[in-house]
Amino acid sequence: MTKLLEHPITLVIASVLFVLFFYSLRQTGNKTEQSSQEIAVLEEKAYQASKEVQSLQEELEQSKSAEYKERIVRDELLLQKEGEYIVQLAVPEIEVIDTDITTTKTQSNQEKWLEILF
Repeated sequence: MTKLLEHPITLVIASVLFVLFFYSLRQTGNKTEQSSQEIAVLEEKAYQASKEVQSLQEELEQSKSAEYKERIVRDELLLQKEGEYIVQLAVPEIEVIDTDITTTKTQSNQEKWLEILF
């Protein structure tokens, strides 16, 4: 039995098995690290989705209130209660004058080509 352990082929086989075992452990470690990163990303997405769901639920609860319904009826449908008058004001448009615009001389296509070529 001691001769079998001291044989060079046995040492080579043991070394190869050790290298394969070490490589397998390294691959498993890499997969574990990659999985943990993916889990962190998915947890962040889940957190963002839960925040969005919460805000949508709050908006839904708000839309069920009487004040919200009355605001929609008054503002968007322009309805009124008895004895009320609706005054709708027009927003004046402001004309913007751009002083940076310079007038350019209109050139024909032939003049443009001559300018480019010569």
